[in-house]
Amino acid sequence: PAPIRAGNPSLSGRSQRSNASKSKKMGIPRHPNTKRSLSVDAKRARLRPQRDQEQALFEQRLCKDPNGIAIRKINHNGKSTVRYIKCINVAAATSSSRSVGNWGRRSNANSTSSFRALTWGRKKDSYVSLKKFTAVRTGKTTQRALRNSAPDCRILSIMINDPNHSSLDIEAPTRLDREKFARAFARFLQVPLEKAGT
Repeated sequence: PAPIRAGNPSLSGRSQRSNASKSKKMGIPRHPNTKRSLSVDAKRARLRPQRDQEQALFEQRLCKDPNGIAIRKINHNGKSTVRYIKCINVAAATSSSRSVGNWGRRSNANSTSSFRALTWGRKKDSYVSLKKFTAVRTGKTTQRALRNSAPDCRILSIMINDPNHSSLDIEAPTRLDREKFARAFARFLQVPLEKAGT
């Protein structure tokens, strides 16, 4: 028989096909930069300017518009009503006998500093400090949200670290609106966006 040469093309091709087959079975990618990852990164890059612009408009209305942003707030019985949510500056009382808590009422006492808070509902002098918000969750994750008749894909809850007011539950008009609200609130409050359900 003829001697086998080191550069035998038939053996080289067979070896490459064998190695490729083994890599495929083991789930080893041929190259780290796959077409799928490139397409996802490209899509995110295209959406970034649009989302930045939407975020700027959202925060402008939330902080500077006299009325704020209209939302459908879910009440304790599960029904939703239109309310306006707005970001305000609250004076931190320094000379009042009653300290101003993170959920309380605006004080006319002398102050030397202020903090930002969100206010909504009929009681315009009630507020929650931005530091009290812990997360934004999509889907029906609270008791109020579970009582609401709207589909799970239209519900979001802004979680609050307060025993008396544990969350602000919102019913969005559509799933797309829910996603935009959740993303905008999470980015503004600098809290995690936790997705649950649909």
